[in-house]
Amino acid sequence: MSLFYTDTPSSRTAGGASFARMPYPPASLVSPAAMAAQAQALTSYVSDDDGWYVRLKEIKAPTFVANGDRDGLFPAIGSAVLAREIPRSRLAIYPESGHGFLFQYADRFSEDVLRFLNEA
Repeated sequence: MSLFYTDTPSSRTAGGASFARMPYPPASLVSPAAMAAQAQALTSYVSDDDGWYVRLKEIKAPTFVANGDRDGLFPAIGSAVLAREIPRSRLAIYPESGHGFLFQYADRFSEDVLRFLNEA
């Protein structure tokens, strides 16, 4: 809960509702191999081993960048930087939310994505 949701009552309530919609705990759906691959991807991302940052300006597709305003894993400032560097991008920051902003604001996130896709 602490990674995906903030400690505010509204965020914790949304987190409980989100988990209640899941038939299995989220971690039970992720294999050890997938977790290892994700860890490697995160390491590469943080270190910029392959120079991904300078290539952001080369992205041609309209890009929707979203984040929770209190994400402890990927702080919102990182999404702001991505949106600044990627041409034709749109940034959405969701309040009182952590890494699980898209579950906490499922309806709003869906509406924002659909609006973005319709405009793009």
